[in-house]
Amino acid sequence: MSTRCQSRWSVGIDGHVRETEEPSRQVGHIEAPGLVQPVGWLDPFAIDTRDLLRVAMAVFQADRLSPRILPGSRELDRDLAWPRNIDLVVELEDTARWQAVADQLAELLWFLTDDTWHISFRCPSRRPPYQRSLFPEPVPDGAELALFSGGLDSMAGLWARNRQEKRTFVAVSVSGNRIRRDVQRCSVESLQELGADVRWVVLQQHLAGGKKPENSQRTRGFLFYCVGEAVSSTLRLASVNTYESGPGAINLPMNEAQVGAQNTRANHPGTLLRLEQLFSKTLNVAPELRMPFVFHTKGEICRAAGEELRVLAQCAISCDEGERAKPNRYEHCGLCTSCILRRAAIYAAIGSGDPTLYSEHRTGKHGDYDLAAFHQQALRLKDNLSRWSDLLTIDPALRHAEAYHARLGIGSQECRRKLLDLFGHQADEILSFYDACHPIALAKRTHTKKLHGGSRDLFSAAR
Repeated sequence: MSTRCQSRWSVGIDGHVRETEEPSRQVGHIEAPGLVQPVGWLDPFAIDTRDLLRVAMAVFQADRLSPRILPGSRELDRDLAWPRNIDLVVELEDTARWQAVADQLAELLWFLTDDTWHISFRCPSRRPPYQRSLFPEPVPDGAELALFSGGLDSMAGLWARNRQEKRTFVAVSVSGNRIRRDVQRCSVESLQELGADVRWVVLQQHLAGGKKPENSQRTRGFLFYCVGEAVSSTLRLASVNTYESGPGAINLPMNEAQVGAQNTRANHPGTLLRLEQLFSKTLNVAPELRMPFVFHTKGEICRAAGEELRVLAQCAISCDEGERAKPNRYEHCGLCTSCILRRAAIYAAIGSGDPTLYSEHRTGKHGDYDLAAFHQQALRLKDNLSRWSDLLTIDPALRHAEAYHARLGIGSQECRRKLLDLFGHQADEILSFYDACHPIALAKRTHTKKLHGGSRDLFSAAR
């Protein structure tokens, strides 16, 4: 019988994660242009949002510090090692509020990670300082908060929204390293140079010391939404917006080998439905979660960005392999599923004028498999998608989509029709790209450092 990973973690009021014989790990800090310094990462928030951020960071840290595959695992034991048991104790200022939703939180995290979570809360030994302002000047009425990864969806989506109606945007990012933060900063500056009124807030977080972290990061989306909700609630904004395309959000499995949370569910309707229920019970002011492009393909978002798409694409990074191991941080592998989706979307918008640098060389992580699996998925969607039951066969969790969209005034039948049309259009975009561009995987570069780990997840970068 396979041995399941069992991890126990304790998180103090200061945000440091502790385990027996493990060093403390620094959580991070909030940065915003014009923010009064010095400032702690929780100082700009009220008690309810401080506790939300503590929970989100504690969950994300425990997720990253709990390996799915135990050392020495082989064959079947290794294959069955995906689910974990994680025990987590978090210090909060208002423990009663969170104790009342402990089961609800555990169920949400199970949906995101496939893991069994046991979470409890305790009172701290000390209190944090008084609350400070997030921005030196008030944010204008009607401002729109947008989760901002620095990927193509977030950049093209924000610019498309700006073309629809001029307004102030509060772009909220989460960064785990300096290179990613710098890329996000350049992306924001590019949007500002094009004429968008964007104010940027970034939560910088990292792990310091200890063992190599787990790289599946299934709670990354949970952290991102909690940060967005905390900022939006603090600024008294109406909503938290995600400019993810529908296919990227719903994230259908490429084949039957991908089950449950092995496919990222960061923006899945089932996740958003659970998040809204959790936020409504833990925050004094709980802004709505909105996805303006949930019934749009990535190609349609790119077309909505207009002529500026070429400028945006040069700054936006979508590659699953990240930036840290590349001499040119803006180079894309061209072979991971996020790159293929990006290439097809830009081709659908502007034809052969994609300004992105793609290496197309095989790595230890991506190659022929991704190209073939992505193509086969598009063929299946094109040939075998005529009824709602066809979609549920591919992803049974899509039953949550009807409940999620009902709160937006979209009826069951309309929701089903829109989603069937969406994936039909998605298949057309992918197949048109393959027919015209014939993407291939080139031989490995002899000087390229092999990238280890990671699972083949459709749109795993969640850009």
